[in-house]
Amino acid sequence: MCKYFKYVKEINTSKLRKFHQDYRDWAHSYLDYGCGDVSISLVQWFPPAARHVKFNVDGSCSMHSNIMGGSGAIRNHEGKWFLGFSSSFGVGSAVEAEFFAMEQGLLLAWNEGFRSVVLECDCLEAMQIITESLVVRYQRISKVVSRIRKLLARCWVVHISFIHSETNLLADFMTRKCALSGSSLKIWVIAPTGASDFLVLDVLA
Repeated sequence: MCKYFKYVKEINTSKLRKFHQDYRDWAHSYLDYGCGDVSISLVQWFPPAARHVKFNVDGSCSMHSNIMGGSGAIRNHEGKWFLGFSSSFGVGSAVEAEFFAMEQGLLLAWNEGFRSVVLECDCLEAMQIITESLVVRYQRISKVVSRIRKLLARCWVVHISFIHSETNLLADFMTRKCALSGSSLKIWVIAPTGASDFLVLDVLA
């Protein structure tokens, strides 16, 4: 995670505007004065089109216990919270956790009746395996990948895309706060405590 973003959860709403403007000013100062071979890329979260929802998911694995966890948040075209989830997935790897988070997110979106969905994750490897129909030889991963592909084959429109981790802060926060504790699946009708700062930051971007 970018160090510039790591303390977002500790600042209040009034400071979020200044936080984002300072970041833009910093980046543009490099662009204005030149940086040699340094390349600056301004990244931000974008809301989906009208009548669509966006589902940001994230999976992770504890380095100490190898416990996997994942979470996700559904938002509308105004960036407003619809629904979310967090869950532990048992013992495994970080890549497995990303797939389990994608699967749980797709199941939740389908069961809630959403039929036009943008699914975003910050794991390029997982996204490529799903979208490019790559063959997976590791059985545990191949099983969940197969289930995800069956979900995608249902009668709905799902666009899967890769995003930078800096634009997946909400799902990352929920995974660290709620999912890696070993708890079972929880559906969040209201955003968990602390998530509001990330919701505001994304909208202000």
